[in-house]
Amino acid sequence: MNHRLPPAPGRQWDVKRVAATFFGFLASGMVRADGLITHRFDFEDAESAFQLIDRHPDQCTKAVLRFSKC
Repeated sequence: MNHRLPPAPGRQWDVKRVAATFFGFLASGMVRADGLITHRFDFEDAESAFQLIDRHPDQCTKAVLRFSKC
């Protein structure tokens, strides 16, 4: 038996609304994400990033690839 009710009209949390709300909180300082990024790699070292994630997932919460400007 399903007890979930459909969302009220006009109040749906679609992907666009969730992302806008989150990034608004992030920009205002209400949410801090600095502790989530555990590793940063230059794009040229992407292979090392993927090896870390594959071999040691317990050591990596979030890895970021940095792209240099053209």
